Amino acid sequence: MMAQHAEAVGFDSLWLCDHLLYDFGARTGISGVPPSGVWECWSMLSSVAAVTTRVEIGTLVSCTSFRNPALLAKMADTVDEISGGRLILGLGGGYEETEFRAFGYPFDHLVDRFEDDRNVDVILDRRIGERRRDPTGSKDAPDRRRGERRRPVGPEQDLQIHSHYIVEL
Repeated sequence: MMAQHAEAVGFDSLWLCDHLLYDFGARTGISGVPPSGVWECWSMLSSVAAVTTRVEIGTLVSCTSFRNPALLAKMADTVDEISGGRLILGLGGGYEETEFRAFGYPFDHLVDRFEDDRNVDVILDRRIGERRRDPTGSKDAPDRRRGERRRPVGPEQDLQIHSHYIVEL
């Protein structure tokens, strides 16, 4: 699997875009290429989380307009658990009108879409708080969202490679 190879050669993180359709023709300047479907981001993230152990994984970015905020928070929490705390959650309101129209999502409520981002944050804060407390109310687990991990992520590396290209899985 490409994600395992990327981890083996030293990548620090892997990112997936949350698109339902992608207009490769418009992005590359090649005419005659119609928008096409791509694999669903959260399904792919869960599989990458399950087969890797060190790399951080993230959404670049997850569109809050495609899912109910409570459902998106639950999905993020699940993938974060599968990955052992390696999820980086990027949120956005969406911008590709073609995919909004194709899937029947309203495109004209930009302010509402950013309110959904805030709703996801509030729901995640509540879930994290619930998970960190035992029935007596005392903390029994570290807050992994602040850099603490449940398992080792490997040695720190001095060399970092940056690229202007995104590797799509």
